Amino acid sequence: MQTMEQPFLLYDDTYELIYSRLVMANLDPHISFRVIEVHPLRMSYLCEVQSKDTTWWQWVSLHRGNSRKMYTKPKVRHKKVPALT
Repeated sequence: MQTMEQPFLLYDDTYELIYSRLVMANLDPHISFRVIEVHPLRMSYLCEVQSKDTTWWQWVSLHRGNSRKMYTKPKVRHKKVPALT
């Protein structure tokens, strides 16, 4: 895995959104993180998260479809089975 050579700056709202997703996923508000890698097509960020004395890496997706709270299962309409004649 390659880390980025240049420092990566996040917008304030993106930073807050990543932080809120990490807090929702881990239920720990006292975390610090830094973005290591960005996947632009999936709109996801690989973060190194630190909480107390543990460190782990976690992908955070900002795409609306992958959100834990906003996502609802779509209603699927099944086609009728063709009648055998």
